[in-house]
Amino acid sequence: MKRFLMAAMITSVVAYGGFAHADDLGDEFVAPALGYTNASPVNGGGQYQSAIITQDGAGNQASQVQSGTNLDAGQISNYAEIAQTGDFNTATQSQDQYGYHTNNAFIAQNGSFNYAEQTQVGTDNLAVVSQTGALNTAYQKQYGYSNISTVSQTGAFNEAEIEFGQDGIGNVSTMTQIGSNNDAEIEYQGGIGNYSEIYQLGSFNEAEVEYQTGNGNLATQSQIGDNNYAEVLAQLGDYNVATQTQVGSYNIAMVSQIGSLNTSAQTQIGSYNTSTVSQLGSGNTASVLQW
Repeated sequence: MKRFLMAAMITSVVAYGGFAHADDLGDEFVAPALGYTNASPVNGGGQYQSAIITQDGAGNQASQVQSGTNLDAGQISNYAEIAQTGDFNTATQSQDQYGYHTNNAFIAQNGSFNYAEQTQVGTDNLAVVSQTGALNTAYQKQYGYSNISTVSQTGAFNEAEIEFGQDGIGNVSTMTQIGSNNDAEIEYQGGIGNYSEIYQLGSFNEAEVEYQTGNGNLATQSQIGDNNYAEVLAQLGDYNVATQTQVGSYNIAMVSQIGSLNTSAQTQIGSYNTSTVSQLGSGNTASVLQW
């Protein structure tokens, strides 16, 4: 789901220099903005928030909104940090903390016209975005406890997104893309201890984990080459494993598993290969190797 953000980013109204604001006693902010037409608004609600923004270049925008109070008196509720180097990059962070632990959000962007957006609600969640290049976009949404989401993109016109969110306890998602015009998407991951990983190297590749929910499920996708497509349509239940590996061009792999303790492994090497796996029940195993 590509979004064309460049026009909006260029035409956005930004302030000269930088400014920061924190509402409550106990909040901390550091918001240097180096260069011209950088904007760095910071808003804190609750107590013991910490927000840091560093920008070097022109036309960059950074926004941080945080609320909540750590029930462990004197401990930081939310920590947010943005570092941007280059021109016309945009980063936004929103965190709402409750409970005894700290939410942490980090965005680092180097280049031009990159966009990153993070939303976290809950406690002890971690979101990290690192983007280098131009016109890359990243979206992260997490709700619950002790979830981790990481995005790393190098190149141009890449997009990584958790669309409807990662929700539950101890879930992990990681997306890494190197090249151009790649698309990585995790629609929804919910439950306890689920893991999704997407790695793409090349151009015009697309990988999706549509829906993974339950406990202890694992979905990994690795694509090297160009114009490949991998999709985990649904993984519902407990302790299912789906792995998809494609090396080459114009390969397609799709899998759906509903039940528990199912395993699917799809490996395709070369070009124009297609593999589809569907498993319903428990304790099933499927293995595909094509080259």
